[in-house]
Amino acid sequence: MARESKTWTLETADGAHIVEFFPRTAFKPAKLMIDGSIAPLDMTRSFYEGIDQPILTGGGHDIRLVSKGKFTDIAYDGVYMESGNAYEPLPKISNANWVFVIISLAAIILGGAIPSACAVGGAAAGAAIALNKSLGNKTKIVLGALIAALTWALAIGLSFFFVKGMKLVEKNTAAKFGLDEYSIELTRDFRKDNDTEGLLEAGDELVFAVYSDEVYAFATKISESQLKLIYDVELASAEEYFLAYFDIDKSDIKRTESGREYITYAEGERRYVISVEHANKAFYFTQLQCLEKNAEKCIPKMIEWTNGIKITDSEG
Repeated sequence: MARESKTWTLETADGAHIVEFFPRTAFKPAKLMIDGSIAPLDMTRSFYEGIDQPILTGGGHDIRLVSKGKFTDIAYDGVYMESGNAYEPLPKISNANWVFVIISLAAIILGGAIPSACAVGGAAAGAAIALNKSLGNKTKIVLGALIAALTWALAIGLSFFFVKGMKLVEKNTAAKFGLDEYSIELTRDFRKDNDTEGLLEAGDELVFAVYSDEVYAFATKISESQLKLIYDVELASAEEYFLAYFDIDKSDIKRTESGREYITYAEGERRYVISVEHANKAFYFTQLQCLEKNAEKCIPKMIEWTNGIKITDSEG
């Protein structure tokens, strides 16, 4: 797809000339053509500064090509041809301000999205200040230095608080759902083997999922408000939870030595030990399962593990 260009026909002392300008795109540099031939562009100005250069200098007139952003026009003897406004030179960034722009951009070396965003934003702000026509040179230099310093301060500070915040989240998550607090001693670390496919119902929050060669275990949490919102169910105890979701009698609900309510049942080739704890206006559901062929050995162990489960929640 051909990029759009702008064309002017200019009358000078040495005749008429056709000027065509192709603005810069993401993949192509700007291009100037005069009378069908490529003409040189002033490459000493940056993208931020735009193009402001004389053309057709031998024709007895002051003719300049001016282009910045979406604005492109020819200034003919001090007047823009399309708008009729008076020509004003595009400002340039001083060497001192270029240093501050580069210093701001250098914050990208800190790595990560936050420093990169600060670096790009600081460089853009520094360039904007440097090109502001209403500010004096000394003011531009002072503001440029302040922006560079602020860019680095923000990049370092925000990165620090972000990392600190992430560590705090990890710490709270570990304290809330840590494997050790469930006293289930399986052979694999759930943080490395977290096979959760098919475990969660709508509204459930996964607490953990672990497995050994013989036993699979996972735990989920769902709040009373989520039960009401998603399933339109109001439950007030672990017993009510069991009776609502399993085809059992009250007599099938047992308690471990620690008082945790659980049930055992068989389905297909698997045997299950399922416990529910009602706390902090939520239900904590833990399921342990093994193959039927290993039930004699594993069921007592799974009940022992269930007895040792301790729910620790930051809300409690």
